[in-house]
Amino acid sequence: MHSSLSTAVRRSGVLAAAALVPLMTAFGPADPGPQAQAATDTGSVAHEPSIGTAAGADLAPAPAATPVGLRTASSAATTGSGGSFTDQPRTTFTAGNGLTGRYLLYAGGIDRTRPVGLVVYVDGTGEFGVDNPTSSYALGGPSGLVATSKARNMITLAVESPNQSCECWHTGDTSGYADFLAALIEAKGLGAYAISDVWLTGFSSGAQEITRFLVPRHPELMRVGGGWVVFGGGGPPAGSGAAVTAARMAGVRGHWFTGANDTTVPLTASWGAQAGERWYGGRGVTTSHEWAAGVGHSLDGRLGRTVAAQIDKK
Repeated sequence: MHSSLSTAVRRSGVLAAAALVPLMTAFGPADPGPQAQAATDTGSVAHEPSIGTAAGADLAPAPAATPVGLRTASSAATTGSGGSFTDQPRTTFTAGNGLTGRYLLYAGGIDRTRPVGLVVYVDGTGEFGVDNPTSSYALGGPSGLVATSKARNMITLAVESPNQSCECWHTGDTSGYADFLAALIEAKGLGAYAISDVWLTGFSSGAQEITRFLVPRHPELMRVGGGWVVFGGGGPPAGSGAAVTAARMAGVRGHWFTGANDTTVPLTASWGAQAGERWYGGRGVTTSHEWAAGVGHSLDGRLGRTVAAQIDKK
C-alpha cells in the first residue's frame, strides 16, 4: 500500500512480510497487514504517507472539519463524566487482566451540549494507521477518521494491540485482548464521557477483533446503539457467540467493506466478511456490505468517508 523508506514503515513491512508465511490459526490465516499487497493491489492509493514523528504529531492529525447535520441522541446514553475535551497524546492503559496497550484519543472541539458519539479504531497487522496518525491512510487528513468523526461531534479512540510482537489482534491471547479493549472503551470512552452511540471500526486483523472476539465477548458495548464498520475482514465469532442475542443487537447496525479481489481475508472464507455478515444478520443486526470490484486487501484512504457514510444513515 505504501512504499515509504522510513524506519516506521520498514518496521511494519518486516512484520507484514513475516506474516505472509502460510500460517493457519484457529481464527483464520495470519494477517499480512496493510503493506503486504502494495505491489499488486489495484485498489491501493499510490502516495507517500506523511509520517509524524514529533510528539505533537499525535495531537493534530487533521485540519478542522466542517460540521455536518446535527446528530440526534439515542434513547439512552452513558452517564460518563470527567473526560477532557482535548486531543490527548499517546497514553498507556493497563486493564484489570494485566494486559497493557497504548491509545490515542481525539476529543478536541467536541460540543458537549450536543449528543457525543464515540468511534473506536483498531488497525491491521503492523498498525500503520495508529502508529502514523497524521497519515491519510486511516486517521489523518480531511477525510480521515478523526476529522470525519469530529464533524459529527464524535470522539475518536484509536487503540494499539497489547500484542506488540506482531502488532495485531487475531493471534495470541485473543480473549484477553478483547477484554483489554472492552475495558479501555469503558474507562476512557463510555465512562469518561456521556456517549450517545458507539461505532467500532477496524481493518483486517482489527476487523477480525471486532466481530470475531470483541462483540461476542462484550455485546454490552452496544448498549447505547451504534454499530460497526469493518474493512478487509469481519468474520463470525471464533467461539459460540452465545452472548450475541437479537435482544442485545436491537437497533445495532453492521457494515462490511471488503475488496472482491482480497486474497488475504477472502470474502468466501469461513472466517471472512460474507460469513460474518450472515451470522450477525441472523442475530438481529441490521447488516449491509460493499464488495468493491477490482479492489484487493489494501484500502488506504477509504476508511473515514466509509464510516461517515454509515453513521449518516442513522
